[in-house]
Amino acid sequence: MASRRTSSARLLPYHLSPDLLAATFAALSPPPVDTPSTWREARVARLMQEFATLIPANAAQAQIVSQILIMREMVDGRDSGPRAGADAAADGSGRAGLG
Repeated sequence: MASRRTSSARLLPYHLSPDLLAATFAALSPPPVDTPSTWREARVARLMQEFATLIPANAAQAQIVSQILIMREMVDGRDSGPRAGADAAADGSGRAGLG
């Protein structure tokens, strides 16, 4: 029974600090005003997936992951609206380029 309890504990949802998430999104450039809500929702989902993929084990690691995501968004230009996503889709990389 102990192993069953341990395995079910691994299935619990991952919890991220709402303050850290708010600060992360506040640090990103806002998309243009006319950006569709579907693009905004996809952006949030992608960022949450990227955050979870890096699997921070504690608050300090979660803060580092937040900084990594912010820098990726700035360097890749992915936080500048739907056009960046279209550029990434056009080159097949899944990541927007710089030019």
